[in-house]
Amino acid sequence: MSDSYYYFSSKQLQSDLLAAEANPQISCHFLHINSPGGEAWYLDRLSETLRSCEKPILTFYEQMCCSAGYYIGCHGQRIYAMTQNDYVGCIGTMCSFYDFEEYFAKLGIKKVEAKATNSDLKNKVFDDLRQGKDEQFVKNILDPMNVQFLDEVRSQRSKLADLPDDAPVLRGETFYTSQAVELGLTDGCKTMVEAIAEASTMGREYNEAKQLKTAIYNI
Repeated sequence: MSDSYYYFSSKQLQSDLLAAEANPQISCHFLHINSPGGEAWYLDRLSETLRSCEKPILTFYEQMCCSAGYYIGCHGQRIYAMTQNDYVGCIGTMCSFYDFEEYFAKLGIKKVEAKATNSDLKNKVFDDLRQGKDEQFVKNILDPMNVQFLDEVRSQRSKLADLPDDAPVLRGETFYTSQAVELGLTDGCKTMVEAIAEASTMGREYNEAKQLKTAIYNI
């Protein structure tokens, strides 16, 4: 979720990233992901923050790194799965919900609604969706969000940038690790210890490069 009162949220991750960027004791961001997806809203802002990070990012996922999880994880300079049987991908945008009106009506609970004369379009796109007419909802809401999603992953993963628009990986398909490596979704398979060791190396190289730049500027 974008906001959450427990465990994790997109806004909290953004706040943590900014704090870590400002902390001289931290030299690398380690993203540990196990997610089937989540809320689309605010991911564009979170992605801006991830792209702006000067410190390196390593993404390590287990079981699933799908949809919104991959939206976040694709910003790792290196992306690793824990096992050969982890799922990654599901790059796409969707909406689903349950309509309880018929059930409530059977219970005798009647929905009453009135709109001002000049408010005929108020909530119309959602009313149409509930009635099975999803064309406007897909065109005006889902499609633009999906374009943002695809643009983001293509900008972060060079192999995906070269694929045609109708490639299955860009249409929501999900893959196990070996296929994901071939497609460029991920860079391989490592244990948690190996991934942390590589993140440590990335952080050390970042610090050394930063110190070298500082020394050159001070000459």
